[in-house]
Amino acid sequence: MSLGNELALQAEKKTEYMNEYQVMLFDFMNSLPLADNLKDELHKVVLAAQVQNAPDFIKAKNVLFKIAMDI
Repeated sequence: MSLGNELALQAEKKTEYMNEYQVMLFDFMNSLPLADNLKDELHKVVLAAQVQNAPDFIKAKNVLFKIAMDI
């Protein structure tokens, strides 16, 4: 299995139990210039987030962005 396929499989596995807003939040978080270990920990935050609609998504996205800016 190539490295690209393996990384895609890992990303798909991480989003398996997420709703569409959590997947968008996960994708946004992964687009930020953060260390991989921090992204792994923020994945847990995304899983725990109660994101069920667009306003919740925007609030959660802003919080994650502010965390990234503070680091």
